[in-house]
Amino acid sequence: MIKKILSFIVLILIIFLYFINLPSIRTAAKLKLIAEIDEQQVTLFDKTYKINSIFYWNRLNKIAKISINLAINYIEQENSYFYSGKDFFLFKKNQNFYIINKKNEEKNFLLTGEIALTNKDSNLFAIVQKNGLQISFYQFVPLQNRAIELKREVFSSFYTSFEITRNSFYFSLMNGNCYIYNPFESISSENLVENSPFIYSISANSSSNDYVIISGYNPQQLIYLNKNGNILFKYIFENNYIYNYCHLLDNQLLLIKNLNDIKIIKLNIKKESEFVLLNELKIKGEVLDALEFFSYIVFIVSDSNHSYLIFYNIDTNQFFKRIWKEPIYQLDLIDTNGIFSVYNENRLWILSLKQELR
Repeated sequence: MIKKILSFIVLILIIFLYFINLPSIRTAAKLKLIAEIDEQQVTLFDKTYKINSIFYWNRLNKIAKISINLAINYIEQENSYFYSGKDFFLFKKNQNFYIINKKNEEKNFLLTGEIALTNKDSNLFAIVQKNGLQISFYQFVPLQNRAIELKREVFSSFYTSFEITRNSFYFSLMNGNCYIYNPFESISSENLVENSPFIYSISANSSSNDYVIISGYNPQQLIYLNKNGNILFKYIFENNYIYNYCHLLDNQLLLIKNLNDIKIIKLNIKKESEFVLLNELKIKGEVLDALEFFSYIVFIVSDSNHSYLIFYNIDTNQFFKRIWKEPIYQLDLIDTNGIFSVYNENRLWILSLKQELR
């Protein structure tokens, strides 16, 4: 009997220690749920909060425009699909693409095509033609209320991954080439990457024309290149996990993901030996979206069962996670005071992330 009681006490102690050691966002920041919005109503949890600007909710087949008083209006086109850019929306109906200026909601026909490639923080975008090899590159100019076609390109192979920044386009191709186009610096090149049979992911940011790829298998390698395709840094992974997602942050830290974990890497291209693993989090699934502000990176990881909101504190080098009660697919910054939204097609949540006082 005594053994059973002692075993029970030990079990309770193990469970207690497990739960107190679980990552909690409360130890990293003050995360507050401000409001929840769905088709029917707005539920405001923090009545002191005031919206400073209009923001949008991409519901895939329609756009919800949420104004300062939290009133909701819809930009809607029957049987269409929407893509988000910085100052514009694209929507596709049948094979036709139209562009909408966020400021005046004026709609204009653009061209026929298959797929739109956008970045919610950029006014650059691309339209893939039906054959998958011809790409039309555009820049939306808000003051002129129009999209300017920058160039058309026919790739030598189908693309496997892409990145659009505020000033450039990056594509990895199935034949091992990488294509980079910066219209503002007149850079346009397609370069063969050395010993790269297949490229899983390509990533870049707006601070330079350098970019990162993950390629190959057994071994898989990470390669850092400049605009001319010259290798600045190379790292060969020790295991055979497939890292199929990478995201180069504005501060040049690198976020990489395989099926089982996510890692934060510090690269030093001046020292080839410096490939420092800062931290990792064991979590299954794929990264769907990422957002950077303050000293935090916030991103969504989703598997077939759960959606997670993940936080990484750059200053303290800590991961924190929270299981979300519904599937979610996108993050948007509402204002620079730490207010952001996370949403799916049916519901949007407004959250406040405040750094702890030092």
